[in-house]
Amino acid sequence: MNIKPEEFVFSGFQIVLLLLFLVIAGQSITWPVVDDLAYLQYCGYLFAEHGLTPYKDFYDFQMPGTHLLFSALVWLVGVSALKWRLLDIALTSLLLTVTALWMRKKFNWQVALFGSQLVGFMYFSFGPNWSLQRDFIMLLPISLALVLLAAVKHKSLYRTCWCIGLLFGLSAAIKPQAAIGLPVVLFMAELEAREKDAYRKGSFLRLIYVSLSGFFGFLLPLALIFLWLYHTDAFYPFLDIWTKYLPCYNSLLGWDVCGSTYERIAFIAKNYVKFGGFAILIAPLTLSLYFTLFFSSAPRSQKRWSLFLTALAFVYSVNVAMAGKFFPYHWLPVFYFFVLVASLCIAALSQEMARSAKTFPIMVLLISSAILFRPSGFTLRPLIGHPVSIERDLVQMVRCLTTGGDTPHSVQVLAHNGTAHRAAILSKSISGSRFLTDTIFYVNEQSPTVQELRQRFLKEFLANKPEFILEGGCQVRSKTTDGFPALQRAIRENYSIVCEKDDFKVWRRSFCSR
Repeated sequence: MNIKPEEFVFSGFQIVLLLLFLVIAGQSITWPVVDDLAYLQYCGYLFAEHGLTPYKDFYDFQMPGTHLLFSALVWLVGVSALKWRLLDIALTSLLLTVTALWMRKKFNWQVALFGSQLVGFMYFSFGPNWSLQRDFIMLLPISLALVLLAAVKHKSLYRTCWCIGLLFGLSAAIKPQAAIGLPVVLFMAELEAREKDAYRKGSFLRLIYVSLSGFFGFLLPLALIFLWLYHTDAFYPFLDIWTKYLPCYNSLLGWDVCGSTYERIAFIAKNYVKFGGFAILIAPLTLSLYFTLFFSSAPRSQKRWSLFLTALAFVYSVNVAMAGKFFPYHWLPVFYFFVLVASLCIAALSQEMARSAKTFPIMVLLISSAILFRPSGFTLRPLIGHPVSIERDLVQMVRCLTTGGDTPHSVQVLAHNGTAHRAAILSKSISGSRFLTDTIFYVNEQSPTVQELRQRFLKEFLANKPEFILEGGCQVRSKTTDGFPALQRAIRENYSIVCEKDDFKVWRRSFCSR
């Protein structure tokens, strides 16, 4: 079998990419558990180890599926950072394997391997701040749905659509925005079934049946979850949070209050065009799409799938814009589909055409990926012998909380960076109130809802007087905040600092205030 020079060179590059992926994934086992992952792990710890029910026993606005998932993971693997890093590698490998399965079925093995490897390599290069984010976890059921879509047949169309809806329901139970891609996938399922059954034409009625099948499958996991909420008396607290606090949170742009419709439009337009830092991938994506549609000899099915994947990237990018929260990890679904569409140019290697026409879009993809590659400090600092400060902070905080071998009864966390929540977990502490972080008290703080939450928290705090307070240096604040004077006054009157560093303070309840 004759191997073309460009195919040989690309195979060598693919081996290098695989080795880099394995190296950076292996190095990730040294990372700490930080940010949202640490917070969600703390929620799961309280649920799994102390039986505290979300919404009823602690205040949070994440979806119930998130709490069920993280409590199950805490129960299965514990709270060790190493085990969670291995879990991250396992789930990422599973996602990449599933991705390669449907990419291989609809395109070829070169596209499937390169696209999945590039997704994994870039994901780990972003560091622990991106690890196991809900926007990443929700991709696994979505990718499983694409496996079903790639194998859909006319005779099993409605059953397949029901299963696809079920998987999207599981994804939406973790992140509700996942549902926005379901109509696109169901429409594609009808087109795929029509393509495989040349003797039947599509009809509007069949499209309705497809939509209903997917809709009923989508509702099933959500219905079961809400039945669980009702059974545990957490449904009405959940409803209260979602109808009162969540609108306050959604009214923000980032962490600041939007003053007018014009300001909101300007803010969204300014941040949307950046695509979370992934805008550079638009160049190889456009070239790959243009090449697949107009220059390659790809079958009609592949061209349809290239447009379909581009549509999914677009709808998930619009979803980020609608939310007005342009946190980098919110773009993970967009990044996932961007990379996969951009990788379609690899299919040119097996086609008969000028070498320059083959290699140009591939070179653009490789250069764009190299520019996008930005290893985090968690990856680089240990390589030059500099430990990450978060690890030092965590050791000192746990040492303060367990001085003399006396495990504290309760700890109030006033931080958002996750280190304080990890310290609370490792010291086997429980929250001193229903509020696991003070972030919610600075979200649109002039609203009646947030003012009421402040009063409720202060009442609980003064009544319980938790033994320790963990105050993080990295706290989320609006630019217009006036702080929380009543809380700071209560802390000064009843607590004294036992440990203070640049990034945190540990307060202990004074003897006279017990």
